[in-house]
This record gives sequence, structure tokens and C-alpha cells, in this order.
Amino acid sequence: CDRRQRQMCIRDRIRDNLAVRTGFDRLAQQTFDISFEEWHKGGWWQENYQPHLLLCDGKVAANLSVNRIDCQINGVRRRMFPTLSHA
Repeated sequence: CDRRQRQMCIRDRIRDNLAVRTGFDRLAQQTFDISFEEWHKGGWWQENYQPHLLLCDGKVAANLSVNRIDCQINGVRRRMFPTLSHA
């Protein structure tokens, strides 16, 4: 996007938005050679998977996704948000 003329926005809750989900899937294919569409069609995309997208002039430009995990640690139920780390 041209910095002087671009329109940017952040979108979430895209699972049931076909136009935005298609852009997200295109980005995933271009970046990681994976597609989420069959996963979505199979009913496996649940609320715990939450992509947050940056749109530039209506096109998906970037993504940050969160996977919520409910677990129990020492008898205490917790909601975890795993992160990637590196050395």
C-alpha cells in the first residue's frame, strides 16, 4: 500500500465472513503453503482459534493468530494463550 493513500483496519471474528476468510486463506497459502478452508468446511475451526488480520485497502496484509487452550494445572482450571518463543 502507498503510505499516503492506504486505508488500514484490523479485523477479527472472521470465521463466518467469506470474503475476509478467503483473503486470510490466500495469505496462508502464499506464506506457509497451507489452507484453512477444508478445516473450516469440516467444522474444525472453533472459537478457540482466533486470527486477527491487518487489512490494507481491503486486502489481507498480515495475520496474528491466537489459540486459546483450556486446561487444568494442579486442579485449577486455566485458559492459556500459548506463544511461540525462540532462543
